[in-house]
Amino acid sequence: MSSRRAIPLFLLCFLFANLLSAKEIIKGFVVNQNRSAAENVTVYLNYTSVHTTTNANGYFELAADEGNYDLIISSVGYTTIKHKLKITKYNSALTFILVQKGLASKNTNYNKVWEHHFEEFKHVFLGTSEVSKGCTIKNPKSLYFTFDVNTGTLIAKSTEPILIENKSLGYLVSYDLQHFLYSPSRVSYDGYLHFLEMNTLESNTKKWIDNRLKAYNGSRMHFVRALLKQELEEEGFFIYQFRKIPNKDRPTEESIKKARNIVTDNYNSPNLNPKVKRPRTALDSAVVTLRKISLPKYKEVLYKKFVPYGSMTKEYNNETFINFKDYLKVIYTKEGEEKAYLQASQLKKTREAGYQITNLDLLSKATVLDKSGMLLDPLDLLVEGYWAFKRIADMLPIDYQPPVKTMN
Repeated sequence: MSSRRAIPLFLLCFLFANLLSAKEIIKGFVVNQNRSAAENVTVYLNYTSVHTTTNANGYFELAADEGNYDLIISSVGYTTIKHKLKITKYNSALTFILVQKGLASKNTNYNKVWEHHFEEFKHVFLGTSEVSKGCTIKNPKSLYFTFDVNTGTLIAKSTEPILIENKSLGYLVSYDLQHFLYSPSRVSYDGYLHFLEMNTLESNTKKWIDNRLKAYNGSRMHFVRALLKQELEEEGFFIYQFRKIPNKDRPTEESIKKARNIVTDNYNSPNLNPKVKRPRTALDSAVVTLRKISLPKYKEVLYKKFVPYGSMTKEYNNETFINFKDYLKVIYTKEGEEKAYLQASQLKKTREAGYQITNLDLLSKATVLDKSGMLLDPLDLLVEGYWAFKRIADMLPIDYQPPVKTMN
């Protein structure tokens, strides 16, 4: 006679939940050029909180959800390795060989000039949002700068990953800077980073949960996840489509160059009147022309509101691509602009905070969207407006999940 026992419902739920949350194991070895084991090398998934270090045998293991990642191998004094992964089933061990960096010439005087460049770097790199006020770079002297006085271009490099303590969000961030350039017309930086949870006091926990959710709401990560789920409006996003046309009120580049030459040649002339309204001479006309430089080069022509999902994405080989014509305007309606954003916009007239608005320009034909909320190649998408205002200080790991909404 056989007997069967019923499995309790709570146990079934527990087993099912663990099955759903099962992770894939990435394993591998890191060795030096002479094939000896490389111990204590940092291994992590880029933009995540998933990280480890190699043991005495150079061996490592990482657990991760299925998805697309950059696996980063990092050790001070060696060239950082980036290895693209598409995690489905990973059984074979990977092997990576560290290559020593060449000795960089670094003669840094930590004087007033360096301090000025460092403050400028922080302003651009960390940003000026409310969150940035709680950020500190713990190893500032790893940074060194070069400045081109002719172009006004600041270039920053670092001898080791930049360590950022973010007390606003409760993370220690390690940023392996690969490129940083700041000029009057351009901001460009890139690197590899991972997040560590800060040790917490109970009093900080709620603050960090609230601040992380605020940083997430309306962000690029939030937008991509809502786009993939086709829940943009439910999440507070409205999408408009527009094209750009030349602004006829703004002088041409040739006219601006000519006007600059005229003003330069007559800089000490008593006839130079910066406030002239009705030009009577060539010099007056040049002054009026230069006053119009601040006008935008293009005007926006809106031609579609509430853009359908089929006009923004396409499916191919079980992957979703963002793909659209002209430009998209992303309007997030559930939170307003920060005060610092209004100040950074250098508006002539102060105004009340409005919706968070970002313009998107796709620089390639299409780029893959990952369910984590990342673009596989972030440089394929040029952003202007609110998302551009948010910098490293406001970044969250791509394995971040907002708190589950409770039913009232």
